[in-house]
Amino acid sequence: MSEIDFISPAFNNDIIEIGCETVKVGRSSITIKCEVRVKDTKTTIIKIDEIVLVHVDPNGRPRAHGKTIETLKENKE
Repeated sequence: MSEIDFISPAFNNDIIEIGCETVKVGRSSITIKCEVRVKDTKTTIIKIDEIVLVHVDPNGRPRAHGKTIETLKENKE
Protein backbone atom coordinates (compact mmCIF):
# COMPACT_ATOMS: atom_id res chain seq x y z
CA MET A 1 0.00 0.00 0.00
CA SER A 2 1.24 3.45 -0.82
CA GLU A 3 0.95 6.26 1.65
CA ILE A 4 -2.48 7.30 2.84
CA ASP A 5 -3.09 11.00 2.18
CA PHE A 6 -5.45 12.57 4.69
CA ILE A 7 -6.83 15.51 2.74
CA SER A 8 -9.58 16.90 4.96
CA PRO A 9 -11.56 15.85 8.05
CA ALA A 10 -14.88 14.09 8.28
CA PHE A 11 -17.26 15.39 10.91
CA ASN A 12 -19.84 13.81 13.17
CA ASN A 13 -22.95 12.81 11.15
CA ASP A 14 -21.12 13.00 7.79
CA ILE A 15 -22.04 10.17 5.49
CA ILE A 16 -18.97 9.01 3.63
CA GLU A 17 -18.55 7.01 0.45
CA ILE A 18 -15.60 4.89 -0.60
CA GLY A 19 -14.68 4.50 -4.25
CA CYS A 20 -12.06 2.16 -5.65
CA GLU A 21 -10.75 1.79 -9.19
CA THR A 22 -8.67 -0.99 -10.72
CA VAL A 23 -5.40 0.46 -11.98
CA LYS A 24 -3.43 -2.61 -13.06
CA VAL A 25 -3.93 -6.36 -13.32
CA GLY A 26 -0.93 -8.68 -13.16
CA ARG A 27 -0.65 -12.47 -13.22
CA SER A 28 -1.21 -12.87 -9.49
CA SER A 29 -1.88 -9.29 -8.39
CA ILE A 30 -4.46 -6.56 -8.80
CA THR A 31 -3.61 -2.92 -8.06
CA ILE A 32 -6.35 -0.49 -7.05
CA LYS A 33 -6.60 3.11 -5.92
CA CYS A 34 -9.21 4.41 -3.48
CA GLU A 35 -10.77 7.67 -2.44
CA VAL A 36 -13.01 8.40 0.55
CA ARG A 37 -15.37 11.39 0.23
CA VAL A 38 -18.18 13.11 2.07
CA LYS A 39 -21.26 11.98 0.17
CA ASP A 40 -23.15 15.30 0.17
CA THR A 41 -20.29 17.68 -0.70
CA LYS A 42 -17.97 15.26 -2.56
CA THR A 43 -15.13 16.67 -0.43
CA THR A 44 -12.19 14.26 -0.50
CA ILE A 45 -11.20 12.98 2.93
CA ILE A 46 -8.60 10.31 2.11
CA LYS A 47 -6.72 9.24 -1.02
CA ILE A 48 -4.72 6.05 -1.47
CA ASP A 49 -2.93 5.88 -4.82
CA GLU A 50 -1.92 2.22 -4.69
CA ILE A 51 -3.12 -0.89 -2.92
CA VAL A 52 -1.71 -4.15 -4.26
CA LEU A 53 -3.74 -7.30 -3.63
CA VAL A 54 -1.99 -10.63 -4.29
CA HIS A 55 -3.76 -13.97 -4.78
CA VAL A 56 -1.84 -16.64 -2.84
CA ASP A 57 -2.08 -20.41 -2.50
CA PRO A 58 -2.54 -22.18 0.88
CA ASN A 59 1.25 -22.00 1.38
CA GLY A 60 1.34 -18.22 0.94
CA ARG A 61 2.97 -18.27 -2.50
CA PRO A 62 1.64 -16.04 -5.31
CA ARG A 63 -0.78 -17.89 -7.57
CA ALA A 64 -2.33 -16.83 -10.89
CA HIS A 65 -5.84 -15.46 -10.43
CA GLY A 66 -6.98 -15.69 -14.06
CA LYS A 67 -8.46 -12.17 -14.16
CA THR A 68 -7.96 -9.42 -16.71
CA ILE A 69 -8.89 -5.77 -16.49
CA GLU A 70 -11.61 -6.47 -19.06
CA THR A 71 -13.24 -9.26 -17.01
CA LEU A 72 -13.14 -7.09 -13.90
CA LYS A 73 -14.88 -4.24 -15.77
CA GLU A 74 -17.52 -6.65 -17.12
CA ASN A 75 -18.28 -7.91 -13.61
CA LYS A 76 -18.63 -4.32 -12.36
CA GLU A 77 -21.36 -3.48 -14.87
